[in-house]
Amino acid sequence: MATISEDVAQAAADSGPTSLEAWSQLISAAKSRYGEKRVWLSGEHFRIAQFVDGLPATDLPLLLIHANQRYRALDPTKDDEYIESACCSILISTIHGRVPTASESEALAILSTAYHHCGHGSDVAPPLDLALSFYVNRLYSLELMDAASRYRDSLRKVRARATVNTRRRLLWIIWHDPRKIERACHTRKIQLALSAMDEARKLAWEMLFRHNSLSVASKPGKEWLRRAQELLAAIEPIEFVERLDEWFTFDEQTEVSVGYTGWAMLRTLIWCGYLTTDQRVLPILCRLRTAKWKKRNLNIRRKLLNALEGLQASSAQAPISS
Repeated sequence: MATISEDVAQAAADSGPTSLEAWSQLISAAKSRYGEKRVWLSGEHFRIAQFVDGLPATDLPLLLIHANQRYRALDPTKDDEYIESACCSILISTIHGRVPTASESEALAILSTAYHHCGHGSDVAPPLDLALSFYVNRLYSLELMDAASRYRDSLRKVRARATVNTRRRLLWIIWHDPRKIERACHTRKIQLALSAMDEARKLAWEMLFRHNSLSVASKPGKEWLRRAQELLAAIEPIEFVERLDEWFTFDEQTEVSVGYTGWAMLRTLIWCGYLTTDQRVLPILCRLRTAKWKKRNLNIRRKLLNALEGLQASSAQAPISS
């Protein structure tokens, strides 16, 4: 079965060579100007911007996919590939700066083929943002999870600070993949529960878990709480408490293990405690204190307990005002 990128690549081949041929000519001209010199191609930024602005908007997604694929295949340390690699990098950033109008399949192919050698640019998050724009108030698809997984794999060796948050967001998406249930993380029981839900109930819970925060703070902000309150309205209060009771039950004989992605999911549930008046919620969440934890996860435990202490110290145990 063809992958998303293969399908779209074939569409690019079928749609005609005009833009790709024009791009090849631009690359040839750049090579003629610089030869195999390893220089900063400052002049190419303007030329490539002009080139992009002169193309039909419908050509940009397929050209971006082509540039992603070439950029992944090229080795910038080789003198005969440096110029094309640098030009592809500029083209990718330029097109993302224009926010290309793409179909869902094109957006997923862009995410799936996205690649970075250093990850210092402003084009790390845009492939993910573009793909996620098709998943507002709808369940994540397996195709999105596959694309997110591939992009995450391409960022494994990239250590630039700009990639940290994007890698984290990709892992949050992959956590929802029913084919990749955690083996050891305590949130495995949440994943299994989500997989067993009907579509409407699953969407309500998935939207809540997708409302994660990149903040490392122990307390949620007002904007986070406002959105969480909207999302909680889709879940019956009694179901919320019953699910907490199920998910915050710990085997006394088993050491608890929670990864950083699982921590984000559990922290989301703790933060939702600010929005409930049900007196059963806090005692349920406080089971984290008495659970037996694996030594390697003590830092995760500390982070969760900090969030729990913030909840306990807060007097805002009722929905916030709008």
